[in-house]
Amino acid sequence: MQKFKVKALSVGGLKNQIFNSGDIVCEDNFPKDNIAELVEKGFLVPIDNIEKKDKVEIRQKLPPEKK
Repeated sequence: MQKFKVKALSVGGLKNQIFNSGDIVCEDNFPKDNIAELVEKGFLVPIDNIEKKDKVEIRQKLPPEKK
């Protein structure tokens, strides 16, 4: 079962469910015929296609400790 992230402001699914931008949904939430169209039009993005953000390391010199 593939998962998707909602990119549109909102998308309607099965049983009158409404999914908002940023929600994670699976293909079972939509009619089988609509998934390809929603992805093609940019309403949904497959989770595999979302870039993982690189970890950032912040290095900062701390002032010497007071005794």
